Amino acid sequence: MGNATLKSLTYLLRIGLGIIFFTSGILKLIDIYSFQNAISNFNLLPVNIIPVISISIAIIETSLAILLITNYKTKIVASIFIYILVSFTTLVLFKFVEGVKIACGCFGDFINSEINIWTILRNIFLLVLMLIIKSNADILDKKISLTISDIILEFKNNIYNYFVLSTFILLSIFYLGTLQQNNQLKKKLDQLVNIESVLKENDVAPPFKSIDMLNKEYKVKYNSGYDFYLLYIFSTNCETCNRNFQTWINLKDSLLNKSIYVFSVSTDLPKRITQYLQNKRVNFEVYSSRDEDFIKNYKSTITPQTILINKKGLVMKTWI
Repeated sequence: MGNATLKSLTYLLRIGLGIIFFTSGILKLIDIYSFQNAISNFNLLPVNIIPVISISIAIIETSLAILLITNYKTKIVASIFIYILVSFTTLVLFKFVEGVKIACGCFGDFINSEINIWTILRNIFLLVLMLIIKSNADILDKKISLTISDIILEFKNNIYNYFVLSTFILLSIFYLGTLQQNNQLKKKLDQLVNIESVLKENDVAPPFKSIDMLNKEYKVKYNSGYDFYLLYIFSTNCETCNRNFQTWINLKDSLLNKSIYVFSVSTDLPKRITQYLQNKRVNFEVYSSRDEDFIKNYKSTITPQTILINKKGLVMKTWI
């Protein structure tokens, strides 16, 4: 195979993959909240750093794609993409084996790509193409014409060179995933042990910060003109919460003529909550709160909870 043919092949792969990754990065930036939600669903990172991580990933991906298209430092860029693809494919594989049904977030919310076997195969295919770009770039640097056997050998060498570090990345991610699962299990056990720590009758229900489904800040407090406040704490990953939602909708209808403010709060991101509420015909306000005071005081990791609060901010009854 001549260098001219090799250059043409590398050029086509470079431009093609560059456009794919550029599109992916731009769509993530346009719909950054969906991408944040996708990262959050992997349950590997602390909630407070997800916004920074999500924006950083999208900007890095877009920047690398531009460098790939313009053929600037192609070998280095291709190497970085290889590690990114190995890392992300490992994460996807980990969640696929778990049987978790979540979106990969590859193209924001514009393409609803739920993790499945095709997601894994697609990433492996992109990884192989990126390895070809890296191998061809190595060969073209040598400025000599090589046979097909030489090209295959160079490709094999690249696979071997990346294998050790890729294996380390894979094992590290699996370790982090297992560690995170253990932490979640510990939290659930703590919830069962400390379930008596939820708000009880005559406890003070403190105000807390939240945001509505339009990402507008809202301070929840219990002196806004109603006699009673009925709070429903839920999670989009809670099956019991999902089953109870219609009951809440019916309850709100039955309280139309009462001085009771019915609302619900989840610690999930607004985008995730909005998707969850589709087709539910919700007739009460829904808020998202990741306020540490809310999580601590209301024991929001225990779901579902129904809390009746009077206008003095005192708990009248809690149902779990």
